Amino acid sequence: MHHINLITRRGFMERNLKLGLGIALSTLVDIPLVVKRALAANRRERFPQRHHPRRRRRHV
Repeated sequence: MHHINLITRRGFMERNLKLGLGIALSTLVDIPLVVKRALAANRRERFPQRHHPRRRRRHV
C-alpha cells in the first residue's frame, strides 16, 4: 500500500511559521568580520568592476 505524502493545512502553517522565524532570526545574527571580508573578496572575483573615468562637468 502506497502512502500519499500530503501536508495538512496545520502542518503547512507550522512549517512555514518555523521557516519564517528561522529566517528572521538569521537576519539578526551579526556576521563576523572575517566572513564579510571573504564574501567581499569572492564578490570582487566574480564581478570585477570596470573602471570608468569620471566625466568632467562643465560649469556654466
